[in-house]
Amino acid sequence: MNVMGNDRNAPATKGDLEDLETSLKGDMSEVETRLKGEMSEIEARLTEKMRDMQTELLHAFYGFTESVQIAI
Repeated sequence: MNVMGNDRNAPATKGDLEDLETSLKGDMSEVETRLKGEMSEIEARLTEKMRDMQTELLHAFYGFTESVQIAI
């Protein structure tokens, strides 16, 4: 077992920092990919809801114009 690898007070080497940077970049890439996927799902659901609302409004206005034409 490497004692230096577990010593939290030991100074970090340039290699340690480069390893950390590589690890963090990989983690950030994974988070970015996951967030993009989630945002795409949210966008699709929002678009569908907006289309549903548009359809409901058009149906309501159509019903209203039909009743107005009958009254005339």
